[in-house]
Amino acid sequence: MRLWILAAAVGCFAAGMSAGLAVPGVLAACSGQVGSNEDEAYVRQVADKYGLTPYQQKQLRAVLLRQNEEEREVFRTATELPPPVVAARENVHRKASERMRSLLDERQRIAYDRDAQHQGN
Repeated sequence: MRLWILAAAVGCFAAGMSAGLAVPGVLAACSGQVGSNEDEAYVRQVADKYGLTPYQQKQLRAVLLRQNEEEREVFRTATELPPPVVAARENVHRKASERMRSLLDERQRIAYDRDAQHQGN
């Protein structure tokens, strides 16, 4: 009986910690609060370059926040960068780019793809 109570208490604590760590970041992105200075500078740069609406800027902040959270998770336990970690990190960047493309209209997406292709060379 004590083991069951202990397991329930640990489970509740873990769930509370997970929610406590995740919810503030999601709420900040959804409310349009400013993220890191680097991310905010990037949002302004992309907004100016592609003519993003305020709503698209808010969505981009959420994309960047999610990318940062996923990257932190990838590197959380890694002490070196073996090939699987490098691949996981590249996957996080690819997904963030896909999310960003999805919030752009067609004209913005064409310009973004052109710039992304140019940066890849």
